Amino acid sequence: MCKIQHTLRGLSRRVYHLAFSSLGVIAASDQHRIAIWNVSDGKRHKSTTNQYFDPGHTGVVSCFTFSNDGRKLAAAVGKDIKIWDMSTYSLLTLRDASQQGSWIMGLNFSNDDALLASTSGNCVFIWRVDTDKPPFKKILKLQKSRQLLLPKNHEWASNVAFSHNSKYVATGTGNDVCIWDLQADGEPIIISGHKDVVNAIAFSPDGSYLASASADMTVRIWEAPWDGEHKQARLLLRGHSRMVYGLSFSPLESKKRIISCSADGTLRIWDYSHDLIKPTAETPVEVGAETDPQASAHTWAISCIAFSSNNKLIASASESSDGVICLWDGESGSFQRQLRAHGNEVLSLDFSRNSRYLLSSSGDHTVKIWDMESENGSQQLSLQHADWIGCAVFSQDGKSVASGCDDNMVRVWDIQRLIDGRNSSKADDSVDCCKYILEGHDERVTSVVFSENGRFVAAGGDYNGVLYWDLRPQDPKSVAQPAKVLMQRGPDTIVSLVFNSDASSLIACSSHQIWIWDTASSQCVTAKCSVSLSALQLNPAYPEYIVTGTGPILIEDILGCDEVRITPTEWCPCSFTSFDEDSAGSITWQGKEMIFLPKEERDILLEKLSSCKRVMRVRDRRVVVGRASGRVLFFRFREVAKFDDSS
Repeated sequence: MCKIQHTLRGLSRRVYHLAFSSLGVIAASDQHRIAIWNVSDGKRHKSTTNQYFDPGHTGVVSCFTFSNDGRKLAAAVGKDIKIWDMSTYSLLTLRDASQQGSWIMGLNFSNDDALLASTSGNCVFIWRVDTDKPPFKKILKLQKSRQLLLPKNHEWASNVAFSHNSKYVATGTGNDVCIWDLQADGEPIIISGHKDVVNAIAFSPDGSYLASASADMTVRIWEAPWDGEHKQARLLLRGHSRMVYGLSFSPLESKKRIISCSADGTLRIWDYSHDLIKPTAETPVEVGAETDPQASAHTWAISCIAFSSNNKLIASASESSDGVICLWDGESGSFQRQLRAHGNEVLSLDFSRNSRYLLSSSGDHTVKIWDMESENGSQQLSLQHADWIGCAVFSQDGKSVASGCDDNMVRVWDIQRLIDGRNSSKADDSVDCCKYILEGHDERVTSVVFSENGRFVAAGGDYNGVLYWDLRPQDPKSVAQPAKVLMQRGPDTIVSLVFNSDASSLIACSSHQIWIWDTASSQCVTAKCSVSLSALQLNPAYPEYIVTGTGPILIEDILGCDEVRITPTEWCPCSFTSFDEDSAGSITWQGKEMIFLPKEERDILLEKLSSCKRVMRVRDRRVVVGRASGRVLFFRFREVAKFDDSS
């Protein structure tokens, strides 16, 4: 049985990168700092002057690696390569190593630490690391040895790896792998086979094999020589249910093992010693579109769902980096079409009140505005950010958009300028239509909302931060009033907020708690909820209720109880039961459990709710559930439906 040895703390943001050192330490980064811990006791590794390797303000940490002897740490920070002495935390060298301003995406030492490879744009750079034997010189020289260009039609080099003897260097580029012979001049060898982006590559210790991991959920193992005609992978390893992020060969040549890690939350160790006796032919499994109505939809776990106000459309997005949005018929639940423009995972969806426009935010640093009345709904405008955008919403009149970013700021945009320009055939996505940049959050922004009259904007973030701003200050010279802090810090993440009709109250929720503030006095009442919460909205026809993603709740129950429950109504009779280890997830009708979801679906929903993903929606007599398989379950109950004890 595997047991947790240490829980390492010290980084306040999400952890993006990890690396082990041969000297028994582990490094981790939140893209802004690099922290070091001892593997043996889990204690923070500190020098006499610093607690972190501070990359400074030149950019975010995109990747880092230890030298094989463990004495150096190299990190790609924006356009620069920085190398530190591990014994003193002192900076040994700083070098601009970018290609045409592109970020550095891959970094790796050769086995003897004499070379360092970096990737940027369409280039692989080979650097010679010149240093005396320890103790190191105060300044370490990083001199460019070679610059390798990707072939045509290959725009980006990602990860990079040396063979054990430094004869070959390889990089992933799109769906392919490029391999250069460093002892010869010439074009790289291209090996193809993956159906999606290559995320990681590694050479075996003896140099006989190269492994590649991909977003297509597979690991492929290729055997030398690499220049064989119509090169095919020797082995195709299937088993992960989501994209494979990383892999590593066992350093023991006698052990033919490779480990892979995936977005499905698992590590898999593969013993390929017997399988290499004979080649394995790949036989792709095709799903026929004629027999599968969802064959053109998602292939990854659903991450967010949105209803149009007129109930005619449902939009969904998955955790895939393909950025695909799927549209479904709001009456029948049938798949309609895909929208493609994002270059990374879609993180939020929102329809305008008139249902004409769909808003999507993404990890590709953009917000897209889709016109549902254009041909196939594919016409779109973009708003550019500097980081991942976890949430974006329309104002009630549809003329403005508020977006919350991982840079801890909220931006308010005048999108009417973009829409008017497009309608007059003078569209220009580069027009600066940002009206306000609202600051005050200490952590990334996870939810945002306008008041009905558009005067106020509220935002929630990690660790329970809730702030709001007055966009119409009395002082005409002021851009916006400073943020008013309603809640500073706590253990959870705010997943949704909503103002009441006159903005006298603000309601917010985390996954299992709900708050109501009087915006004038900042007084607050709070209650726990018996089911997981994922969204909040008000129904103007029934202002005494707050409608959550799992069903309606009476507002007076929040004001008078320590714990509230879903309250089925005639106009919204559907709800969800709790998803936890002890209870089976089910869809209820007037509080009666009617449809039980399989255990595996319940577990996935619990996982998504705990990470603030919006995977279910209750709307009147409609219920939509996003599945781990990428399918969308749609339930629509008739108005005359009745269920008694005998049914």
